Formats: sequence, C-alpha cells, structure tokens
Amino acid sequence: EQLTSEFVRSGGSFVRESVGGDVVASTSTVALGKASLSHRDSHVASPSHEPQTKAGLIRQMTKQLADSSNKKQKFAMGRNRAPLIPDIEEMKQHVREGARDESYSVFQRYHTSGVFQCIARSQMFDLVTLLVIFTNAVWIAVDADYNNSVSLYDADLVFKVAENAFCVYFFLELLVRFGAFRNKRDCFRDFWFTFDLFILCVMIFETWVL
Repeated sequence: EQLTSEFVRSGGSFVRESVGGDVVASTSTVALGKASLSHRDSHVASPSHEPQTKAGLIRQMTKQLADSSNKKQKFAMGRNRAPLIPDIEEMKQHVREGARDESYSVFQRYHTSGVFQCIARSQMFDLVTLLVIFTNAVWIAVDADYNNSVSLYDADLVFKVAENAFCVYFFLELLVRFGAFRNKRDCFRDFWFTFDLFILCVMIFETWVL
C-alpha cells in the first residue's frame, strides 16, 4: 500500500526508497532511459541511415534541377510566343514581300494562240466592256424612273431593245472569255468569270425567260 501511494504521488514514476533514504530510479524511468539509449544507438550505429539521407538529397537536388529546367522552358516559350499586338514594321515588310511576288493574272490560263484569246487579251475589249457596264448602270436608273411596266413584254420598245442589247453583249463577252481558256474547267477557278456568269444568268432569266 505504501508503494502504491508513492507511485500515485510521483505522477506515475514508481519510486522506491532504501532504508538509508537514498532514492532509486523507478522502473518506468529506467525503461524510458533504456528506450532513449536504444534509439540513440540505433540512430548512430544504423548502417542504412546515411545512404538513405544521401539518396534523399540526390532526389531533392534532381527535383530542383527539373523545376528549374521547366521554368526556363516556360520562360523561353513566353519569349518566343507571338505578341498580341503585331509589329507594324514587320507587317509592312510582309506587304512589301507580297507586292514583289508575281500577281495572279487570268491571262496565264488562256491559250497562247487563237481568236478568242487574242480578243480577250485586247485592251480595247476591256475598255468597251467597261463602257457597256457603265452605260448599263445608268440605264438601270433610267428604267427604274420611267418604265412603269411590270414585265419587259409590256414595256415600251426602247426598253425592250436596250435590255436585249445589254444581255446580248454580256453573253458574247462571256463567251469570248470562256473560249480563251486553255482548260475550260479553269474558268470556274477565276473569281471574276464566276461572278460575271452569275450576273449573266440573272439577266438572261429576267430578259429572255420572264
């Protein structure tokens, strides 16, 4: 009973007194001391602790080098990335280089000999066509103001003659250009020929069909 009370008062340390009054270490204190010594000895004498530490340092250094390399790569990509606002001088240089290149010409797709290609290459043919286009634009305004008929069949003779004359000329003009092509399928690769063909189809439908 006395030993139990001493154990409780000592806070869990079992103290035993000798007859002469000397204090002897309790069993719990001795056990803790042994455990501390054992942990220190294993920490000092463990042959595998030092290699594990070196391996950890090597892994840490490798990770740091990899992170540094990734940062350098991201920085280089950021420098090589195209800016949001393009350089004006660079744009001007691209325009100058594009202007030096040989521009597309429909004449490259024409025959080198023949009547149709000779007429289509003629500058007079282009001037006459532009004059007819301008005259047709003016006539459309006149027709809108003075022609009150619903259809061309009921219109006055002057309107019938003008509409048919314009339609015939544009038909012949496109026929000449079509005959000038060396490969007939190339005419559909030319934007202006395709556009003029569409306009002519609309004009023929309004003049000769309706």
